Amino acid sequence: MVPKMRFLGLGARHLRFLRRLRVPASESQLALTLVMSLVFMAVMLLGLIWQANVIALQREIIRSLSGI
Repeated sequence: MVPKMRFLGLGARHLRFLRRLRVPASESQLALTLVMSLVFMAVMLLGLIWQANVIALQREIIRSLSGI
């Protein structure tokens, strides 16, 4: 008996969604993809800005401790 292989740990629900995709994609699928990518990029931008602030604060603390 061959064991079931899972596709990168995705559940059956995700696989059913992937099988429903058609080529070429419909306009609603393109719009959904664009909206999702915009949201993810906005979240990543906020993360980068937050990380830059943390790094700048750490730099100031290091400078004040070293006496430069």
